Amino acid sequence: MAPLYIPCKPAISSGHHFKGPVEKLLGIGLARVQDPWNSLSIPQKGKTMYRLLLLLLSLMLSAATIAHAVSFTFSTIDAPFAGVLLTSPSGINDSGQIAGFYLTAGLASHGFVLSDGNFSVFHFPMGPATNFNAINNQGQIVGYGGGVSFLFESGEFSIISVPGSSFTSASGINNTGQIVGATIVGNEAIGFLLNEGSFSFIRVPGALSTSAHGINDAGQIVGRAGIHGFLLANGVFSAVDFPGALNTSPTGINNAGTIVGWYQTPDTLQHGFILDQQGFSTIEFPGSTFTLVTGINSRGQIVGGYRDSSGTDHGFVATLTAPAFAGTPGRPNCRGESVSALAQEFGGLDAAASALAFRNVQALHEAIRGFCGR
Repeated sequence: MAPLYIPCKPAISSGHHFKGPVEKLLGIGLARVQDPWNSLSIPQKGKTMYRLLLLLLSLMLSAATIAHAVSFTFSTIDAPFAGVLLTSPSGINDSGQIAGFYLTAGLASHGFVLSDGNFSVFHFPMGPATNFNAINNQGQIVGYGGGVSFLFESGEFSIISVPGSSFTSASGINNTGQIVGATIVGNEAIGFLLNEGSFSFIRVPGALSTSAHGINDAGQIVGRAGIHGFLLANGVFSAVDFPGALNTSPTGINNAGTIVGWYQTPDTLQHGFILDQQGFSTIEFPGSTFTLVTGINSRGQIVGGYRDSSGTDHGFVATLTAPAFAGTPGRPNCRGESVSALAQEFGGLDAAASALAFRNVQALHEAIRGFCGR
């Protein structure tokens, strides 16, 4: 199927900066269930049994996972314009550029890019809304304009609309330009992948609805099927369900395979999460009443939103807090001293990387190099 592209010009303004507070978080486990992508055709009478099996396996496997602690430094993001009701950062690229949208009176939405502390504001000229949802390293942005979606690059918007659909929402884009999202075709709510001008549909077997939210450069896709999250990698679906949650919604995945999103607990509160090789960690903005995580880059920076104790909604960006190591930054033996101390304390670097929540020993070495300044 060929996508519809219609170029159009945006309006733009710029200025201003953001700053904000600090804090930490905790974790829990991962559940995994597998099925071939689009290769299963499940008869109606078997769908109920499939869903029950999926839920049972998720509960059994999530009970066996291990919690771990991760620490982030948070900064609040508020669009610095009059009448802003809500600021929602949605995606972040490896240069730290943040794309998102903010709402004003009448729930009018305005797209923005935050780069080096400055906001640039854009308006989609062919729809009632401008929601920027994701940004890649080339500065390409996908978003939603009301009924249809768009790709924004080099100062121009192009419409993205799945042929035959009544609704298209683009949610994620990787560095090769592959785009994922959600659409409605007939009476079916399904995910889509747009690759080199062609659409493919994404259906989680047995699910009543599927939406795709994020994609990395390896083509790994995360999204939601009903109340369950999923990872689609190499043609295989895996369940991503935060243990004990009412529902889980993965929103992004980086090139290390780290997944972020949010989940809802039985008290109906929403919490952010990050899921790496060690398991889940809950992400709460300090003092917030709820937290959503909407994007992650390959440096481990995350973006999202939170509501403060007064009921005001804000955006945030958070950076993984690097631990202090034993060496002295700037000294020639800083790295050696740091590695030796970790190996002695934890009984080896593999154990140290695991205990300190690094995805592998190489990531630990990279953190030590950054700490030592060499």
